[in-house]
Amino acid sequence: MRVDSASITDVEAIKSELSRARREFEEHDKGVRVATTTMNFVVFINDTEHRAWILDRVKKIADKHPSRTIILDANADRTGADVFVSSLDEAGSTIHGERIELGVPDIDPVTLRNVVAALRVPGIETHLLWSAIRLTESARFKELIEIADSIVVDSSAAVRDESTVGELAKFFAQYRHIPMRDLAWERLAPWRDMVARFFDDRGLREELFSIRKVAVASGSDAEALYLGGWLGSRL
Repeated sequence: MRVDSASITDVEAIKSELSRARREFEEHDKGVRVATTTMNFVVFINDTEHRAWILDRVKKIADKHPSRTIILDANADRTGADVFVSSLDEAGSTIHGERIELGVPDIDPVTLRNVVAALRVPGIETHLLWSAIRLTESARFKELIEIADSIVVDSSAAVRDESTVGELAKFFAQYRHIPMRDLAWERLAPWRDMVARFFDDRGLREELFSIRKVAVASGSDAEALYLGGWLGSRL
């Protein structure tokens, strides 16, 4: 079901539409156990090329972890506010997902933070997926991290050079109290496991001492830096 709200700053109108849509689903699924909301999932997008890819993965995460998902779309052609309530049958129960999409190409950083803060479900954690082309240099990023319990980024998405990793290093030095996960690092897990297992063979273990140089071919500089750094720390 889809309902629309005209202004992204009219928080009460958005909440009202969301409540109405949720009541209709609850009435339809009367008597069926409904999973609770486990997190606020805030997603910032300003990369048109990767928008569909990001939204597809956001949906998969929201289906697995019932959440109130708040999409902040900063692409120029996105305006207004849309509210969705979905229903997914899972293991004999019905999971309700709530999703609010806001077009935010022109909204100022402080107003954006205040709107998101007001739309969150209170009492549960807020996780920010920042998929913008640039990271820490954004004023909106600096505002949103003030209300986030953790941050997820992908340093190998839109920008393929090493600049994003440099930005993340500067951010981490300043905000060590905010947990951060980089998808560029996470997706290397199978490769790290494979490399580590290679030397589990006793016949190959001695080869470790003959390594003098390592070349890494990857889809982005970020992934190469991460894997190279990991190898260096282990060798």
